Amino acid sequence: MLLQCCMDRLARPAVLVVMVIVVMVCICSLTFSSVLQLVNWNGEYHQGPPHVSRESGYIQLTLAGNFKPSEYLTGLQQDKGSLYSNEEGHDITELSLNPDIDARGQWQMEQVDAYCQKYHLEKVAYTLPESRHIQQNLYRHLIFDDSRKLLFCFVPKVGCTSMRRFLFALQGIIPEESIHWETVDEHKYLAPGIQRASFLNKSLTDEERLYKIKNYYKFMIVRNPLERLLSAFKDKIEKPLNLTEFDMPSQIFDRFKEEILMQYRKDEFSRWFASDRHVPVQVTFSEYIRWVVDTEHDNLNEHFAPTISNSHPCRIKYNFYGNFKMYNSDIAGVARRLRVPFEYFYNKSSHSPSTETRNLLDSYYSQVDKKLKQRLLQSFSDELDFYYHLYPEERTTI
Repeated sequence: MLLQCCMDRLARPAVLVVMVIVVMVCICSLTFSSVLQLVNWNGEYHQGPPHVSRESGYIQLTLAGNFKPSEYLTGLQQDKGSLYSNEEGHDITELSLNPDIDARGQWQMEQVDAYCQKYHLEKVAYTLPESRHIQQNLYRHLIFDDSRKLLFCFVPKVGCTSMRRFLFALQGIIPEESIHWETVDEHKYLAPGIQRASFLNKSLTDEERLYKIKNYYKFMIVRNPLERLLSAFKDKIEKPLNLTEFDMPSQIFDRFKEEILMQYRKDEFSRWFASDRHVPVQVTFSEYIRWVVDTEHDNLNEHFAPTISNSHPCRIKYNFYGNFKMYNSDIAGVARRLRVPFEYFYNKSSHSPSTETRNLLDSYYSQVDKKLKQRLLQSFSDELDFYYHLYPEERTTI
């Protein structure tokens, strides 16, 4: 009896241990199943579970074995087989391309917070730059509307002329009918608007600027950086230099062409400059990219400088980042939020983003040698990383 009693006493803890082990195995199994569900984007796994690690504020999924991405991810750069998902396991395009601009904006703010933490820039939030040069560059790009408590940051080559025109017309700074004009005189209409309705307005105090940054609805439109660089080249640099246009002092972009040619084709350009200059001379796309890479970002014209140099997203904390490829629908969403008729806010006849530049990416970047491409990607690494935090499905290879 004594032996049986001792055995019963010893058996009870053993049973408890076994039960605990069984429960833990069940929990681990359920957790592992959840992870597999999280990453199951129509893929197949044959060589073990995915490795899940947190980086930059969202979950990075590095998949072991064969993985078949969904058709919508065609063109997404698969660096080491990694894809991105949020913690709830939603398809990333449900978030980055959400037509609800408030919901997308909230997700974007979280993504930008992660970006700013990654580069140790979180402490600059809601502050003004100390450098006067940086101040002036940022201030001229921030357009405000006090009556609607709106702050818009314009970026060249991202539909900025149309947006400035609409915002100035809304405030009565320029004629309302100007929104329907095919072109608008920059110096006559837009330049005065910048002085009156941008942060360059001399009557604004720093306290008023900070109030607007903290309390107004802030938005901007972004574009794939590689596409934007190509668009700037085609619009401002590609057209050949000739005698008539070169002699016009207002053609600032001809001065950039001269600078590029003098830097990379000095002898040829010197001979051309010394001649009658009736034969046009043209900058190549490869020379242009080399010039962009060799020039400090702070010294680049706003058309060629990175978006983050003009907009300071870690400082301003924008509520929404529209996408140039969805310009119509995103601006319509902003118009609804402002209670402004879309027909007034945006005129289809004056601005219709085409797919031409996107379709030419391969053609133009194939002219650039591998080493220069690598230098470009390194030079614009922060800019590309920022854009891919907002629109990760648009990762592009060149």
